[in-house]
Amino acid sequence: MDIEAVRDLIRRALDCHGSQNPDAIWEAREAMHRRRGADCGVQCAEAFVRVEQGRNRPALPDTILTAKK
Repeated sequence: MDIEAVRDLIRRALDCHGSQNPDAIWEAREAMHRRRGADCGVQCAEAFVRVEQGRNRPALPDTILTAKK
C-alpha cells in the first residue's frame, strides 16, 4: 500500500514513543518502506496480510468494526 501521503503522520506517531528509540526504529522502517515501494512501483509502501476468519481466528465483533459516534 502506498504510504507516501501519511509518512509524516507515521513518523510523528512513532516519535510519541521516545523510550523506544524512535530514530533507530524509523531508520529500519524507512529502509523497509523504500524496499516495499520499489516492489510495487511507488516511493514508499507498507505490506499487509489479510487474515480470514477461521476455526482459531474468530471474527471481530461488529462493535469493533463500527465507528463510534
